[in-house]
Amino acid sequence: MKVPEVTASADGADPPLSLCRVLEEEYESLHGPLTPDYPAAADDETRLAALFTLIHALPHKRSALCLSGGGIRSATFSLGLMQGLAQHRLLTQFDYLSTVSGGGYIGSWLSAWIHRHPEGIAGVERELSTAQSSRLEPEPAPIRHLRAFSNYLSPKSGFFSADSWTLIAIYLRNLLLNWLVIVPLLLATLAVPLHAAGLADGSEQPDG
Repeated sequence: MKVPEVTASADGADPPLSLCRVLEEEYESLHGPLTPDYPAAADDETRLAALFTLIHALPHKRSALCLSGGGIRSATFSLGLMQGLAQHRLLTQFDYLSTVSGGGYIGSWLSAWIHRHPEGIAGVERELSTAQSSRLEPEPAPIRHLRAFSNYLSPKSGFFSADSWTLIAIYLRNLLLNWLVIVPLLLATLAVPLHAAGLADGSEQPDG
């Protein structure tokens, strides 16, 4: 059953999709049309309940590989995690990839490799789990490339490098923005006891 289409708002902009609508489109994309008895015309709560029932009734339960943030340390940890999953033939068992920050760096690398590999994720899993025959280059080329360019915030180092000066400028800008918020609050906090002391001195003066 096809769910109702979302109409544009009065100003011509597309309205935000509800959680119910997102899950309905995801279900149709992954599993085909909704069942004939699906309450497509009902409210969101009723549709969500019916949709959850359909999802839980699926023979194959969906799973996600979630990679957290933490900069290059998170990316390094996630790479080792994916290699371990590949060695146990578990990397292909995930249906979704959810990442943030440093996990997004390694997650986008993995997605690009899967997209470009002739065998897709199955080929990536095989190459991640087995060492290369060459002793000089024991890892696949995508992993060597990843290690060579792991300094993704400033790829070209050096005093005269544009990347280095860009990184310094970004650091100073963010530091200034934080100071503009924190310093006035500190000054206001320090001014409270001074203001209270001034009021106390004024109240102790004898009446003229």
